[in-house]
Amino acid sequence: MRARVLVLIGLVACGGATTSEIDQKTSTTSGKGPATANPAPTTAAPSGMPIVDRVDFAGTGGIVYWTEGDAPNGRVRAARLDGTGIVTIADAQFPTGVAVDVALSKVYWADNVNDTISRANLDGSAAEVLYTATDKLANPNGIAVDHAAGKMFWTESNVIKVAGLDGKSPTTIYTGKFPTGVSGVAGELAFTDNETDSMSLGNYTGAPPTEYTLSTDAFSNPSAVAIDTQLFWAQSGGIFKMANDGSARVQIATAAFPGGVAIDSTSHRVYFTDNDTDTVAYVNADGSGRTVIYTASDRFANPRGVAIRP
Repeated sequence: MRARVLVLIGLVACGGATTSEIDQKTSTTSGKGPATANPAPTTAAPSGMPIVDRVDFAGTGGIVYWTEGDAPNGRVRAARLDGTGIVTIADAQFPTGVAVDVALSKVYWADNVNDTISRANLDGSAAEVLYTATDKLANPNGIAVDHAAGKMFWTESNVIKVAGLDGKSPTTIYTGKFPTGVSGVAGELAFTDNETDSMSLGNYTGAPPTEYTLSTDAFSNPSAVAIDTQLFWAQSGGIFKMANDGSARVQIATAAFPGGVAIDSTSHRVYFTDNDTDTVAYVNADGSGRTVIYTASDRFANPRGVAIRP
């Protein structure tokens, strides 16, 4: 197992306490307790924020979700797409990947320490644990949902899992060395692998995937992927994109230790987290217009997964 992995002090996305690196994937598995539903979010606005300034979850405006915080103080946060109205919607041990089902008005997240997949309403209410790994070293990481297909995908250990949107009947659809991010759209399934520094593009039937080597740098550590009209991914140093056939590769943003990447399907902006700067930012698909929408006041926030409700 390679020295650096995308498990932030127990997290599976990138970074660490001060060097954004740890020595092994399972270094924080001690102290795990039984998985329970995450508590409902607090009603008090963060940092004295008036309630009127918070996200309108029932409205039509876009919302960005991200995960941050080390165990036992992990959290799932939400804000408007410009970073205003920030609120914590769920507490967790060590949340990693996050995904949104727009049609069901649900947000899903993986927890690396509890080895669980959970979901809640967009505002964090009615939280429930859908899946608990039997292997306490499973360390779930990336997660994706496809409402039209009725499927949920996530990475754990050395496999990519698939289940219904309720988490039932989980099965392994692909295996890898150390899979991290996953994205599924219209039958196409992409996943990154930290061990092989690669991205694989397969489908929902589990047909043999096409593997693309992303870097000759053994420490590029790809952490996340998003399918849009092109393939976008995060790896040490920045955010990249390429055509679905692996051609036309280009870097569109710099980021020391990016953890997550997500596409706003309306604006086609590319949102990403950076564990090194404790920020959430976006760029246009061509790399222009870089804007930081959130900077954590806690230098150990370590933002990881990110998802968009358009």
